[in-house]
Amino acid sequence: MGEANAAYISGDHAKAIAMLKDFVKKAPTVPDPYHTLGVIYEKLQDRTKAIQFFLIACSATQADPKDVDTLYTYADMCKEGGDHRRAAEALKKVANLTPTDLSVWLQVAECYHANSQDDDAIDALLTCIQNAVTHPDDASQFELHAVNMVSDLYITLKRYQAAIHAIEAMHERSHPNTPLDEDSLPLDIAVKFGICHLHLGHLATAQPMFDALYVNLEFHHEVDVYGDLYIDVAEAFIEAGQVHDRTAIDILQNVLLCPTFANDGVLDTALQFYDQALTYQSGGADGSRPDPELVWQAMCICRDTGATARGLGFFGFVHDAVLLPPIRPYWATAPTTTTSSKTDDDQDQDVPTDDDDDDDDDDEGGEEEDSTAVDEIGFSEDAMENGIRLKLFLLYGRMQWQSGDPNTMVKIALPLVLLSLQQTMRLLGRKSLLRRMH
Repeated sequence: MGEANAAYISGDHAKAIAMLKDFVKKAPTVPDPYHTLGVIYEKLQDRTKAIQFFLIACSATQADPKDVDTLYTYADMCKEGGDHRRAAEALKKVANLTPTDLSVWLQVAECYHANSQDDDAIDALLTCIQNAVTHPDDASQFELHAVNMVSDLYITLKRYQAAIHAIEAMHERSHPNTPLDEDSLPLDIAVKFGICHLHLGHLATAQPMFDALYVNLEFHHEVDVYGDLYIDVAEAFIEAGQVHDRTAIDILQNVLLCPTFANDGVLDTALQFYDQALTYQSGGADGSRPDPELVWQAMCICRDTGATARGLGFFGFVHDAVLLPPIRPYWATAPTTTTSSKTDDDQDQDVPTDDDDDDDDDDEGGEEEDSTAVDEIGFSEDAMENGIRLKLFLLYGRMQWQSGDPNTMVKIALPLVLLSLQQTMRLLGRKSLLRRMH
């Protein structure tokens, strides 16, 4: 050891490491060479190896098993080295040695969860809750933290009834013989209670819990503080089925108004939800179609974040519907019974042409009387509403331009938009068109 230390002091680290490893082979239970190796690797800025050798040195050292400070130090080193299992075991010993310090059980649960040992984490949290109930002092805050954490884990594991039971038991202890409602629970726990009931199909029970979040914060207030809860609720609505897609999107839109979350990964999460909702709508057995408004909103997010390729991908959900002409040709519609007696010459006189300016000169009263009939014979039943269609076309052309293809905007998008407006004006008259566009 003396010669190895001399080599280390002189700066010959390679020689010192070789000698120390040779010493370890001869005396593997002696902690000193492991500690020295840790010091050398730390000086060489190899932090991973340094921590490994420090941990071995700690393990080889015969310490007092009831030395709480040493156990804490060992647990911290384990966490630094990524060994969360050993950190949890060390902290568990500390928790048993200090039964009044309930915060240690929360740390044990965090370490187990970091090591993907969720069942062990749940056991630690349930122990914390049980000890809080019998604690000589007021330990309600520790109980709240533990119930909040265990509810999160239960929801992650899809054990919704277990989470509900944990929350109801806590409420019964703190508010005996009092009905459980959104006002009797902390906001984050109330939201988790609602999420569990939503997953179980109990929307009537879940909605008041969510209303506590919506109404109290009015969506735009303190979203930067409670944004995670908004996202949790949106995720729950998405998972609950296609019927709740619009609710989830509305929640996410309000989260996106908060700059704190717009700069984080929430935009990507929102786009994932948009994609999931539109995919559900596309695959509906009832023949339902993707909502063009959702497509437009998703494309706007992509435009604002520079995700052009992703935005063009969203356009694919409505590509065919957008290309479907919104105006049905006049010859494709059979005349009604009131006009069936007209001659062919009379019908030809009703065909809108470029020279016909009668629509422009019609008074508004005449337009109101004829607008319903015109819509019935002029607009295709299966066509997309023309306003959103034009918005999608313009945004699509702009994104194609950004991706290096200006022809789509110049040769396709703008001409189709102008043609659509021209056709609409012919059918409705200029005044009616302007009124509808407004």
